Amino acid sequence: MVNRFGIPYLFSICISLTCSLPAWGQSTYPTDYFRLPLDLPVALSGTFGELRSNHFHTGLDFRTRQTTGHPVRAAADGYISRLSESPYGYGKALYIDHPNGYTTVYAHLERFAPAAAAELKKSQYEHETFSANILLPPGKIPVKKGDIIAWSGNSGSSAGPHLHFEIRHTESEEPINPLLFGLPVPDGVPPTISGLFIYPINDSSSVNGAGFRAGFSVARTGEGTYVVQPSQTITVYGRIGFGIIAHDQLDGAPNRNGNYSIELKKDGETIYYAETDRLNFSHNRAMNAHIDYAAYLLDGRRIQKSYVSPGNPLTIYKRLRNRGSAWFTQAGTYRMEYIVRDVAGNRAVLRFTLTATDTLETKTPPQPPRNEATRFRYDRTNAFAGPEFRLHMQDSTLYEDIHFEYRSGEGPSGSFSQLHQVHHRNIPLHRFVDIAIKTHPGLTDTARALVVNDRKQAFVTAWEAGWAKTKVREFGNFYVTVDNTPPRIRPVTISAGKDMSKNSAIEVRISDDLSGIQSFRGSIDGKWVLMEYDAKTATLRHVFDERTPANNGTVKHTFHLLVSDMKNNTAEFEADFRR
Repeated sequence: MVNRFGIPYLFSICISLTCSLPAWGQSTYPTDYFRLPLDLPVALSGTFGELRSNHFHTGLDFRTRQTTGHPVRAAADGYISRLSESPYGYGKALYIDHPNGYTTVYAHLERFAPAAAAELKKSQYEHETFSANILLPPGKIPVKKGDIIAWSGNSGSSAGPHLHFEIRHTESEEPINPLLFGLPVPDGVPPTISGLFIYPINDSSSVNGAGFRAGFSVARTGEGTYVVQPSQTITVYGRIGFGIIAHDQLDGAPNRNGNYSIELKKDGETIYYAETDRLNFSHNRAMNAHIDYAAYLLDGRRIQKSYVSPGNPLTIYKRLRNRGSAWFTQAGTYRMEYIVRDVAGNRAVLRFTLTATDTLETKTPPQPPRNEATRFRYDRTNAFAGPEFRLHMQDSTLYEDIHFEYRSGEGPSGSFSQLHQVHHRNIPLHRFVDIAIKTHPGLTDTARALVVNDRKQAFVTAWEAGWAKTKVREFGNFYVTVDNTPPRIRPVTISAGKDMSKNSAIEVRISDDLSGIQSFRGSIDGKWVLMEYDAKTATLRHVFDERTPANNGTVKHTFHLLVSDMKNNTAEFEADFRR
């Protein structure tokens, strides 16, 4: 099946435990169409499919020598279809639609080329807002391959100067691995494997006589080959899952990048094959189901599991048998093999053997019987209602069934509710969950009430008839408190009466202790002015332009700033200056 551009869709849907799919590598992409977006020597600090917080990375991160201001060029002919700016995420970003049915994305930019910059600024002043998302019609700003469209930066949630580059399928907006398009990115380095993990899947399975995960060190024995070290006998019984710690490296950069594919074989038969050729933004949070999420929260390790939870919607799984797990109920020795590949064809191989017993011999004490009334199913709507706490979740919020646990106790100092312990934080959630908390009768300032967790993260909260209501996307401990503290404003470059004729910008820093910044409005002589917000440094910056020309410090102006937090506490700053 093809879309309206004649590009084949890639289907990878597994309905049964054993699924047969088209051979991997079947989809092809044009390999001589796009050019590199920078003229710098190629060095990548991030690749497609790399494991990030709550998501897979959806593009390539090009290193820019730890500096900003490098020309960014259009990867192919097309037109600028979208401009966006935000203090978070992609920061300043530009999108180009190409006639071959793909869109390229350039993010964390410092500034746009003049035509795009004028469109962005026009929209920001028309709507009196810094954050913007502008859709442009075909032909408004056409570009040719190699045209300078912007300059590289460090905007948004970027952790350092670089260019984030994506190639998306225009119609579906799904990002596709840019390395599949023949970009000249040198890579002669094979992936690295640094750990093996084996999991009993249920109460009737074991690893080395125990009913919990076992980890094993690995050692390299040659170019791209690994074994378990020290050599040992690993015994298993029942249904068993596997996991691996692996990363890729490329020439010219030390970064630990994402793997293109991971394959697991049992006695020569593939039981699991995953390939990060393309992703879907609506599924991307399921990266938390792809990894051992509990291990990640415990010590930061991202173990990539090779068995797939039934509620995991990711389409990177191309071949699965028993959802990637294996049965070991007949005594004997079994040969296992992990193969990790990158797009360039380099690979790393880990081989190990398992000895299966014919009976379950577990050292783990038996689990107490579970109450089926507390069972939350991954494919159904689930709810809990207590006298002081309520929860409702849609179907497909969980990745697998759980036995829901809830406790309550006295809230911390300054709280206006009980502390509600809602299941366990090490169980990931795909969708938002509605929760409601009964507030104490002593709560009178309901407009400033908000739900927070025990890490003082605040959530947008509504109050209704004695209940504080919000949406959360992780389990944890929650309570209600009140935010009546206004934000703080600290001037950096401006002060009362200052001659600003030699300054290029007004800078102030803003912060809020609890609910977070909701909005800000800067004006000069009563007229709204653009204040660019860098959330990383908590800095607001207005760059002077023709609206406030320099006149050797002879003209008096008044700068005013109003900042509000999420509970409508406000702070103001005003200063006269000359320019």
